[in-house]
Amino acid sequence: MTPTASIHLPFMKMHGLGNDFVVIDRRAGGPAMTAGMARALADRHRGVGFDQLAVMDVDGEADAAITFLNSDGSVSAACGNATRCIARHLMDESGREAVVLRTERGLLVCEDAGDGLTRVNMGTPFLQWNRIPLSEEVDTLHLPIEGDPVATGMGNPHCTFFVDDADVIDLASRGKEIEHHPLFPERTNVQFVHLTGPDQLRTRVWERGAGITLASGSSSCAVAVAAARRGLTGRSVAIDLDGGRILVEWRDINADIKALPGFRNKTWLSGVGNNSAGGIYSFETVADAEAFVTGYFPEEARKFGVAQTTRIFDAVATEEASREMNSVHYPGGALDREPGAFVYTEVWLSALPFDNAPWRQFNPVLKQQPGLMSKTWLSGLHTGTPGGIYAFDTVENATSFALNYFPSEAQALNAAFYTRVFDAKATAAASREMNSPFYA
Repeated sequence: MTPTASIHLPFMKMHGLGNDFVVIDRRAGGPAMTAGMARALADRHRGVGFDQLAVMDVDGEADAAITFLNSDGSVSAACGNATRCIARHLMDESGREAVVLRTERGLLVCEDAGDGLTRVNMGTPFLQWNRIPLSEEVDTLHLPIEGDPVATGMGNPHCTFFVDDADVIDLASRGKEIEHHPLFPERTNVQFVHLTGPDQLRTRVWERGAGITLASGSSSCAVAVAAARRGLTGRSVAIDLDGGRILVEWRDINADIKALPGFRNKTWLSGVGNNSAGGIYSFETVADAEAFVTGYFPEEARKFGVAQTTRIFDAVATEEASREMNSVHYPGGALDREPGAFVYTEVWLSALPFDNAPWRQFNPVLKQQPGLMSKTWLSGLHTGTPGGIYAFDTVENATSFALNYFPSEAQALNAAFYTRVFDAKATAAASREMNSPFYA
């Protein structure tokens, strides 16, 4: 017998509906976890055994930072069941009713839902092919794979099949096959689902890097989103997994916003090169806009556990300048095709009233910028800082404008400035639902 080295490694064993985890708390220090160590611990005969390994570390903004590893040693960006198990542990430890955890998915707000239940906000699902990600542009609601599955991103990729009877599927064979399908460059989690009643779904899960599991939180979220998108259920469902029942709600943020006082329309914005999300909103009055940015929006950001920035602009002050730039936010403005990108700009230059801003000299020059389709001038309420929301035909033209033309103009004004580029195609469907004037 050859002696082997050993290390002292305290751990906790947890499970959510039988989906089991080893949790290592490194907040007070400890050895770094490697893929090889994870595989050794995952061995159910010679190690401890788990579906996922979760490592807790100290985080400056959240109650803890969590890293997830699958039983094959690969990293996973999300694990809903492990997140709620760790959240419950931290709430019991601290006596608090809510905690915030940082994962690769972002900051996740976790709350005590009463009756021993824990609620986790898993963030907005990714529905665009390149955000899931897929290897090529296809319709994510109907993938070109036998069985007509749906693709969803929850920080990790998911492929959901709706079948007559999930219980007769050879999950071991079919799950492994789909996990490695070339359409999923990062591999995928796989679910087989059938409807058992109104807003009730029977689901079986194959997890990427782990195999058959009794339950999965992120898979359950993906199933709920896929079923709602297909029109099979509403947005609040009960999902019966091999390990038990889980309740999932996919909140309709658009419906909530539409019900706000004075709301007229919203254009959703999705940051190019990052996962930021936002929008440009139109309200009936300044008072309605102020109520939104001081009440509803900060509360929504808190639920997602993220920082937020809001600004109010005076639409009346900039109407003449905007109409001259074919702004779709005023009567008469219209685009002959859908935009490919948006650019937001703001210059720290006092221009009160707005007519003091040099918009008359800039508009003719702006109209010559490659790919520019329209601009809505913006004037900061109380500050007079000028800026705009621009529509371009392509992301490339928008990026060139934000990197080249606009900085040179701000330099000529000796002013600090801010620019952002957004992918219009990624948010087109969400924006149409919100009566965005860019898609009229």
